[in-house]
Amino acid sequence: MTDIRTIEAQREEVDLADLHTLPFGGPGHRYGSYFVNAGPDDFDRVEEEINKAGPDYRAFVYATREDENRYPILVNEGRNNGIGADRLAEMIEASSLPNLIEEHSHGIVKADEIAFIQVRFVLEQHRE
Repeated sequence: MTDIRTIEAQREEVDLADLHTLPFGGPGHRYGSYFVNAGPDDFDRVEEEINKAGPDYRAFVYATREDENRYPILVNEGRNNGIGADRLAEMIEASSLPNLIEEHSHGIVKADEIAFIQVRFVLEQHRE
């Protein structure tokens, strides 16, 4: 797992009000990619979308706190290269998305302090 300093270094300041104007889902910037955006009332819907994506997609997860700091979650060796959506779904089965966010951010983003979650799904390129 990546250390706290790396996660902090990738922090972005965002406008929470702007995030809440985003639609729940929509097409991404590249062919076959798409995204979901959700406030706390829709976290269950995000988990459903992760389950639907399955092995064909990588998921890039971002969590924003009330203080308008957004963090990439599930950063691997300092790189935000996503995680297989099917693997993420397995991890959620054993816990919940907010709890995974807290665990994989080393507590920087507490499960009960998440103001917004964004997940970008990109077609998987490296599986056989």
